[in-house]
Amino acid sequence: KNINITHTNIQNSINKKENISIFNKKLDTILPGENDGYRVFFLNDQDEKHIHMINTNFKTKNIFNTISEKKSKNIVKINEIKERKFLKLLLKIKNGLPIQRKNALKQISTKASEFGPNLIFHHVLPLIMDPTLDSHERHLMVKVIERILLKLKSLIRPYISKILLIILPLLIEEDNFSRIEGREIIASLTKAVGVATMIVALRPDIDNVDEYVRNTCARAFSVVAVSVGIPVLLPFIVAVCKSKKSWHARHTGIKIVQQIAVLMGNSLIPYCKTFLAIIKHGLIDENIRIKTITALTVASLAEAVFPYGIRIFDNLIDLLTEGIKFPQKKLSAAFLKAVSCIIPLLNSVDSSNYCSVILTLILEKFNTPDIEIKKIMLKIILFFCNANLEKTDYFLKKIYYSFFSCFWTKNTIKNNSLFYFLKKATISFSEKIGKNYVMTKLLYMIKNENEIFKFRALETLYEVLKNIDPDKISFLLVEEFLEIFFKLFSSGFYDLKGYFIKNLTILFINYSSVSFKYIKQMIYVTKKNLKNKNSLIRKASAELIIGIVDKLDNYQTKHYIYQITFILNENLNEEDPLTLSIIILGIIKALRISEMVFLGTSGRIIIPKLIPILKNKDAGVQKNTMILLGYLADKMGVFLSPKEWLRISFSLLDIFRSEYKNVRRNAVNTFGIIAKVIGPQDILFFLLNNLKVQERQSRISTAIAIAVICEICSPTIVLPFLIQEYITLDSNIQNGILKALAFLFEFIGEQTKNLILFLLPLLESAISNQDVVHRQISCNIIQHMSINVLNLNCEELIQHLFNFVWPNIFEKSPHMKKAVINCIDSCRIILGGSLIYFYVINGLFHPSKKVRDIYWYINNLIYVGAQPALIVSYPNLEHFLIHKYMKI
Repeated sequence: KNINITHTNIQNSINKKENISIFNKKLDTILPGENDGYRVFFLNDQDEKHIHMINTNFKTKNIFNTISEKKSKNIVKINEIKERKFLKLLLKIKNGLPIQRKNALKQISTKASEFGPNLIFHHVLPLIMDPTLDSHERHLMVKVIERILLKLKSLIRPYISKILLIILPLLIEEDNFSRIEGREIIASLTKAVGVATMIVALRPDIDNVDEYVRNTCARAFSVVAVSVGIPVLLPFIVAVCKSKKSWHARHTGIKIVQQIAVLMGNSLIPYCKTFLAIIKHGLIDENIRIKTITALTVASLAEAVFPYGIRIFDNLIDLLTEGIKFPQKKLSAAFLKAVSCIIPLLNSVDSSNYCSVILTLILEKFNTPDIEIKKIMLKIILFFCNANLEKTDYFLKKIYYSFFSCFWTKNTIKNNSLFYFLKKATISFSEKIGKNYVMTKLLYMIKNENEIFKFRALETLYEVLKNIDPDKISFLLVEEFLEIFFKLFSSGFYDLKGYFIKNLTILFINYSSVSFKYIKQMIYVTKKNLKNKNSLIRKASAELIIGIVDKLDNYQTKHYIYQITFILNENLNEEDPLTLSIIILGIIKALRISEMVFLGTSGRIIIPKLIPILKNKDAGVQKNTMILLGYLADKMGVFLSPKEWLRISFSLLDIFRSEYKNVRRNAVNTFGIIAKVIGPQDILFFLLNNLKVQERQSRISTAIAIAVICEICSPTIVLPFLIQEYITLDSNIQNGILKALAFLFEFIGEQTKNLILFLLPLLESAISNQDVVHRQISCNIIQHMSINVLNLNCEELIQHLFNFVWPNIFEKSPHMKKAVINCIDSCRIILGGSLIYFYVINGLFHPSKKVRDIYWYINNLIYVGAQPALIVSYPNLEHFLIHKYMKI
């Protein structure tokens, strides 16, 4: 029987273990595992050894006795808790919200020593190297390393090589912010572990065969030198630059000097002579790469110390000019760049002496296809063109003949960075040797069938013509330009940047004696192009009209204005908003220039076409339409029926809500002009009915319109209507009228004096109303009133209104609070700080903290605004010590 019991117990335990294993397998299939990015922890007793091997990355040995095993279990649990905590913080930094990220970074930086470098770098470094990480997440992980460097200090020494492996590639990133971040981390790393440790870590990369590795190493050493000071690292740099074991080390040493020059700028001046002495031997080195990097380093040093340091480079100029003759392209370009950087440092006498030699050497290399050499040559030409030297004119004229043929080629003008210097050099040539020569060459390029040549030539021509003296260009050349421009214009030519139209406009305006014979042709072509299917051609034609219409203001060409107006009027149904805004602006200019003989008839044609355009959402279209409508209403309001103007004025209410301030301002001005033309009564009737609408935006627009009518048509005419309408108990109408008054008193200024007594009952009713909005708007009205009547003897009326405002200081609504405080501050200006202080002093020592806070806030406000005036208002405290109290 006992044997059966034991057998059954064994069988049950076996079944139990099988059930547990089956259940665990099912859980494994359901729950996410390591493949899904989660960390799995085994918590069974039999797997404790497994825990020790996976969750801790320390090198441990199983040589402990039973007592130490219990301790190790506790240590493992502590390490496990730390790891979990650190991984949670790391996950918040990687995927959390900005607030979570900020807090997690703060916790990691403060608890860095608690976590320890082993745990931190064990997780962070592999995560940064993960290829699935995007740039933003990698930046956050780098930020974690940056935060903990100065906290851990010397503890990170074993991990320097791994950290540098991740950080060094940042120094050669295209993104400037990434490079700055890399430099900051290396600087922090240097301060944390010391210069000696950094040298030991970077030393193997100095003579590495791979140029990429040497480049990053040189940049890292330059950051180390700048962060700890040049004198600290100078002996090491000298040893590397003069290394005889391999040319790779010398190359890296000279590269370090170059990068230091780039980082330090003018701060390098005290060390420039020392660095030149260190690297000077590289200019005569046998290795071509050493010569090249030395010449480029000399160029960087010269750029860094500009405009100082010519005495330092005196001995090198002859050697560098000889180096330009080297047959190797890269070597010659490096020496040429060094010369181009040193020449600006020279005085005028030395520059003149070297001018002939350098320009002759440059002329020999004009035909080179190398882009970098051409860029350097353009910089040198640009310098000699801008410098007022004696011997340069002859050589520049000599260069001029081959300049356009060698530099104005298809390959050079396609390169944007090269064309920038080419354009500047061409403009400098035009100022040095005459604009006629350069413009003749540009004319041939505009005639070229290749569009790239045309676009680049037009861009350069605009820069030449922009600040030109009209007398310096021959009329025959101008006529040639006009002919080719009108030929291109009639063929439908356009450029996206608009230089073609700008050039044509400048020539037409500055040379009217030549260009006026092309007016008929221009009007005909413009009329045809405005019907073109291409919106860019239509836009270019409209821009040309705007450009030349101002020049037609004389009796000989006045009749062309009428033609232009009718052509533009025909095209008011334009679809493209940019073109439409230009057309409307053209009509405005044409109407202002012309005598308004035909305005009565043309206005009736234009205005019906403008009403649908008001619905256009483009800011430029709305602004120009408002200006045109206001102009037409002012000049020919009597020619159109009042009903038509009333319909237009209500279309303007929607434009009062526009996002753009200039559109709203022009709409308000136009609305005021229309109200002045047809009278305020009819518009006010409809506007006051409009205040009953539930939509808030519509009521605000209506309130603005009422305020505009008050301002334009005299407040005394409009205010009786408003006061009568205020008697109605509709809160929307009352709010609208109060807002209209608030807008009105912002603008009318000293006229407020005549209206305060008139509006006193209305304001008393509004400021004591139960509705918070009524009281808030009333506070705004009193604020503007009090500022408007300053020094106009209205203090008693303002004080009377102030007595109604004061009880509202305990309001909790933020908008109401702001309105009350602004109103009190405005009343202080007219009533004086001492009078307001008597209201404040009674509550400064109130038993309730909330009451005291409000009174002290107002007290501080008065103190800031009128501190000297409060001296006479402070209470007399002479009886304070004997407890004899009296009323103030």
